[in-house]
Formats: sequence, structure tokens, C-alpha cells
Amino acid sequence: MRKLIGVLLLCVVIAVLLVIAGWTLNDKASRYSREALDVVIYPNDTLREVAEPVAVVGEEERQLTVLVQNTMARLELTGLSAPQVGVSKRISVVNLGQSVVMINPEIIDRSGSINGLEECPSLPHEDSKIEVTRSEHVTVRYMTLEGEESTLEAAGQNARIIQHEIDHLNGILIIDYATGPKMTSSVLAAIIVYSVALVSAVFIYFWNRRKGKVIQ
Repeated sequence: MRKLIGVLLLCVVIAVLLVIAGWTLNDKASRYSREALDVVIYPNDTLREVAEPVAVVGEEERQLTVLVQNTMARLELTGLSAPQVGVSKRISVVNLGQSVVMINPEIIDRSGSINGLEECPSLPHEDSKIEVTRSEHVTVRYMTLEGEESTLEAAGQNARIIQHEIDHLNGILIIDYATGPKMTSSVLAAIIVYSVALVSAVFIYFWNRRKGKVIQ
């Protein structure tokens, strides 16, 4: 009897796992079957343009927003702007726990400063990350899909996502923040040590030559 109960429990567990797996596969399949757009890759000219403001939110803008959201879902992105799909309009979609559509977004207040690594699907090297200094807190004003003005305060990673996407509307990429190697204290110490060693070696060489010795 115990063996029979054990077998039944095992069957129930397997059935539950199969159902969960089926749901997961269906969700993934539906995500990839949605109509979406291709992300344009640098040096595409659209990525360097200052996007045009949206005067009136019409059906074209609504359809574009849906396509941007579908593209985000397909690529599992936290944010995407219209120029990244080849459309020079000031429309950004950000995922801040929920999808937020921002039309003509403008940062009206900012404070703090924080560094962090960022990457971008519009850059050819998908695994490349660049350190970017952003404001830690921002307040952004934008127009909704309903044509109403709204404001949003964000901090930390959410503030970083918003600033990244607004940069795209202004033709700015994270590679514009890249700098050369920084002179840290450890790098400076290494330069000093190697310089002293080199000068010492040169001094010893010429000193021994002066005494008629040959260094092999």
C-alpha cells in the first residue's frame, strides 16, 4: 500500500512539473512570436540624431510603442528608445517594475552622482560594458500615451535606465562616456617601481662599462 501511495505521489509530482514546463514554453513561444522590430546597430545614423519631438500622440505613435515594448520583451531589455529601432521620435519605454512609456521625456531635476557599468543592444559588442557616471536621483517630465503630462521620480538603477534612454533621444551613446585608463595609486606605484628599476639597470650597465667590465 505504501509503495502504491509513493508511486501515485511521484506521478502527481511529474504531472505538475510537466504542466509548469508547458506554461513556461508557451510563454516563451508567445514572447518570440509577437511582432517586433530589429534594433539598429552603431554606426547607424539614426543613433546619432536628436530625435524629433512628438506633437500629438496618434495611432502611429501607439503602434510604435507596442512594437518597442515587444522588442524589449523579446530581447529581455530594461529600456528601449525609438531611435534604437530606426525611428527618430522622442519616445522611450522603460521597465521600472512595470512598463512606462515616456513621450518627449525631459529631466527637470537631478541630484547625487553614482558610477555603474552599462551596456547597450545598439553597440556591436553585446558583451561590452562601459562605466558611466549618472545622477543618482532624477525627476522626469513626460507625456503619456493618453497625451497627458506626467512626472516621475526615480533613484538608483531606475534613474540610470531613464537617463540612458533619454541619452538615446539626444544622439548620445555610452561609448561617449568612455575614457582612457585612469591613473590610480596602484598604477602610479607600479610605474615608479619599474622606472626606478630601469634607471638602476642602465646606471649599473654604464658604471660597469666604465670600469671595463662586460655584462653578459
